[in-house]
Amino acid sequence: MSLHIFKLGQLCNSCLRIFQAESATCTFLPKRFRYYWEARAENRQRKMLMMITVPKLRKNKDSAYIKRKQPDKLYGLDVLLHKEIQEIFNNNRMIAACLYADQPDDDYYRVRYELQQHEMSMEQYDQHVIDFTLKSTPYAQFLTLFDGPCTMIFGEPNVPQMISALKNNKQMLLIGGMVDGKYMSSKQLSDYANLKGLDHCRGELSGILSSAVSSTRDLLQQPAAALTVSLGEHTKYKTDDKMVAE
Repeated sequence: MSLHIFKLGQLCNSCLRIFQAESATCTFLPKRFRYYWEARAENRQRKMLMMITVPKLRKNKDSAYIKRKQPDKLYGLDVLLHKEIQEIFNNNRMIAACLYADQPDDDYYRVRYELQQHEMSMEQYDQHVIDFTLKSTPYAQFLTLFDGPCTMIFGEPNVPQMISALKNNKQMLLIGGMVDGKYMSSKQLSDYANLKGLDHCRGELSGILSSAVSSTRDLLQQPAAALTVSLGEHTKYKTDDKMVAE
């Protein structure tokens, strides 16, 4: 027993000497500076959470330009909206597209009320319903105007009243449309709105025709008038000669 105690004492003394030698060559660091963050063990609960959580992937820059596949068939309410859009394009002389931004409902319905006073209306439809309705139709070019949050204006071609109603709403911008089967940009629609009325054009046309008729009549009567003057002078000359001869 005493032999084992002696050997254990020698072992402890040798360990103490080794520790003292290492302490002499190494710099002592406080406990809070002994470990680096990378060397510390990861929290077990956090590690399990990361294993079952879907990581957030970086968005592709080109993802905004990739259009999702359009459905081959519509269901539910979209079928009714599809038929309504078909009737709009078949039964209205004017169809226009406006960019639409978030705004109070009062502003939206105020513009809609002003349009209804001039035989026009305004509705909003989902993008996929418009794409499904207009693709492979003569109105397929119209899809470029509805590429985004847009509202549709349709009815009689009262373009000046439409531009006046949209002018008071800063959240809606006219980007183009179709009038009597002709596609027009926003500038062309503005020029169309500045055209004078049909009655005014008829008055100008009648004035032009009247002036042309009067000028033509004067031209036709001018030789006859000249001939009359010439005959009168000739008769007077003959009368003077006869009097001189007598």
